[in-house]
Amino acid sequence: MAALALDDFQAVAALAELGHFGRAAERLGVSQPALTKRIRLVEERIGGRLFERLARGVRLTAAGAALAERARLVLAEAEEAEARARGVLRGTSGELRIGAGLTTLFAGLPEVLGAFHRRYPEVRLTVRDMASGEQAEALRRGELDVGFLRLDAAGPGLEVEAMRREELRLVVSAKGPRSRRALWASPFVMLSRSVSPTFHDHVLATCRAVGVTPRVGQETNQLLTALALVQAGVGVSLLPGSVAAMGIAGLRMMEVGVAEAAWTVGMAWRREAVEGTPLRHFLGLARRRWVSEAGR
Repeated sequence: MAALALDDFQAVAALAELGHFGRAAERLGVSQPALTKRIRLVEERIGGRLFERLARGVRLTAAGAALAERARLVLAEAEEAEARARGVLRGTSGELRIGAGLTTLFAGLPEVLGAFHRRYPEVRLTVRDMASGEQAEALRRGELDVGFLRLDAAGPGLEVEAMRREELRLVVSAKGPRSRRALWASPFVMLSRSVSPTFHDHVLATCRAVGVTPRVGQETNQLLTALALVQAGVGVSLLPGSVAAMGIAGLRMMEVGVAEAAWTVGMAWRREAVEGTPLRHFLGLARRRWVSEAGR
């Protein structure tokens, strides 16, 4: 036997609330005979009376009361489902999956996420800390909606937009030596290549451009650990200048002085992932926050 249709639930709910065929028919926009016929068919399908016919209206039976209660819930769920579907099509609900590297986690991304959440609270945000190459592959596989990465790591098949320039800085203890020669000769605190092969290789390439072979004293998988080790005077480190936004005391950040230290950070996404998703709204907010910086 076929399940009751949404129109059946609407008819039962309206008649149960108003207790009168004429008023219920008027609310539903149908004729009274049409409503009477629908209720009779529902009763036949259920196998018993849902309403007692009175001189001036109707009264629910026990079965009718049970069905009317469920009918109201079904109708509410149907309205919610419709609203959610419309929200997804407008990009005001659903999920947005974001990839971010070291630089954007500390420079601008929290601000954009906060603004987006306030404007689109029905969108569930997930942020994954990923190296640039990993982000690019995840975007191509459809596992991310947008990534914030080094543009030179994006590769084919993605839309990209420059956001800002980033630059490696020599991070040293505030109590350490002032001589640049002494600092470059100090033990290096390195972020492991397993964290980000692209970043690790960039650090080594920058050292070569300076004319230094880094003497690695400590290696870590965590940026905060690297900063803590430098703060303690264990060594120096080459890290993105954006970590200055963390405001950690006891550290100095020095310019490296070679062009190889700089790179461009940008957004990347798949063109087909924009329409009908929250991504188009997110891209707009991110552009207003960052794109003007790319030309600075």
